[in-house]
Amino acid sequence: MIENFPGGAVFLFDEDLRYTLAGGQGLDEVGLSASDVEGARPHDLFPDDIARELAGYYRRAWAGEKHVFEQKLQGRCYRIQALPVRDETDVIIAGMAVSQDVTEQKKRERKLERQNDLFERAQEIASVGAWEYDVRSGETSMMTDEAYRIHGLPPSAELSPGRSIEFYHPDDRPAVREG
Repeated sequence: MIENFPGGAVFLFDEDLRYTLAGGQGLDEVGLSASDVEGARPHDLFPDDIARELAGYYRRAWAGEKHVFEQKLQGRCYRIQALPVRDETDVIIAGMAVSQDVTEQKKRERKLERQNDLFERAQEIASVGAWEYDVRSGETSMMTDEAYRIHGLPPSAELSPGRSIEFYHPDDRPAVREG
């Protein structure tokens, strides 16, 4: 199962932070094999800054803590979960690190952030706002900052369909209610 772990890697490590098991498709992506990793410590495999951070989280796993953090290696972004492995008596017997390549997800997030920023700037330039209304729940779920500004509302203002209808010209309200 570990050898075929998609998009990342799985590591087990002992109390000395020595890797006892390693596998996953992500090892190949960074030029490592299970045999390269097993028996080594983080400082044997990774640049000092990454190794120091890993060692800190690995020690915390041996102290019983679970942490999720991100690291960059060879131009890729990885989300790593470090956690203790316990036996049936709740004694920590190993540490585990699960690493997943989230580079593409991060790229999509940055692209969406850029698009949202452009959308907000376009609203400011055109002096228009936008809002979402959930027909099923009957609630306005979101208004853009520009929509709040146009209507003279603070961003913390609660919205409802009744209040939202007030934003329309009185002659247009019947059509909006039907729509």
